[in-house]
Amino acid sequence: MRNVLMTVLILWVSIGVSFTPITTAEQAGPDSGGPLCDRQVTSGTPATGEPASNNWLCRKCRTLVQAADKPSSSYCPSGGHHQWNNLGRVGNTLYQCNRCNTTVASKDKPSSAYCPAGGLHQWNRLAN
Repeated sequence: MRNVLMTVLILWVSIGVSFTPITTAEQAGPDSGGPLCDRQVTSGTPATGEPASNNWLCRKCRTLVQAADKPSSSYCPSGGHHQWNNLGRVGNTLYQCNRCNTTVASKDKPSSAYCPAGGLHQWNRLAN
C-alpha cells in the first residue's frame, strides 16, 4: 500500500500538483498542532496565477482540494472512492468549521452541506 501511495504522490508532483498538510487540533489533540485534514491538494491553477476556482472536501478522508472541476473520486485513503463536496469558490477569506475543524480559504461563506463530523458544517470567519 505504501508503494502505491508513493507512486501516486510522485505522479501528482510530476504533473504539477502541490501537496500541503493542513493542521488542526481535531486529529492530533488540542495543543499538538497536528493535522486537521489528512492533506490538501491544489491543482488546476490557471496560467494567470489566479487560484483554482472551487474548494472540494472529501466527506470520508477530509482531503481538501482546490480545482476548477470535481476531482477524481478514485483511491480514497479511507477506503473505496472519495465523496467530494463543493464548498464554494476559492478566495482570500479564511473560514473554519466548529464541527470538523476544516479550514478553507473562500470567496464567500462555504457550503454547510456534508460535514465529515456529521450533519452540517458550522463555519466561522477567521481574522486574516
